Amino acid sequence: FVAGISLAQLPYHRDLQRRVQPLMHFFIAVFFVSLGIDMQLDVSLLFWAKATVLALFVVVGKFIIVMFVVARLGYSERTSYFAALLLTQVSEFSFILIALGVEAGFVDSSAAALLGLIGLISITVSTVAIVFREPLYQTVHRLGLCRMFRAGAEDRHPGGEGSELENHIIIVGM
Repeated sequence: FVAGISLAQLPYHRDLQRRVQPLMHFFIAVFFVSLGIDMQLDVSLLFWAKATVLALFVVVGKFIIVMFVVARLGYSERTSYFAALLLTQVSEFSFILIALGVEAGFVDSSAAALLGLIGLISITVSTVAIVFREPLYQTVHRLGLCRMFRAGAEDRHPGGEGSELENHIIIVGM
């Protein structure tokens, strides 16, 4: 992480990023393939009903939480909706944590199988929702379902005049 921030300060960081990107994609693919290899599909399918309910809970719960938080930060209904929609799936970090838990003997491998199936369902649902994000937003907006979050009419831009964020530095890394 620190090395990445240091390299980002160089004048030729774009060239480095372009050269490293295929390697990054390779390691992402290896990560997901290794997770898939460890997943026992026969054990996972025993939990399909639980996994479906929990995946629905994750998708809807994360959507509501993120939508509420982003709306409270003063962003518009549309921005709040899209931010919430993009964050509905189970995080890849949870796969790493459950794998470490299984390896250390804290949880049973059936818990990893259940989480794997929840991840598979939630990632699939969120991917489909993202593909159809605009028609979904139009439907939700027309039904007035986002009004309960009381989002702003327009996006407030942090760091504007009189803002609390004056004289701050925001670092965004890759």
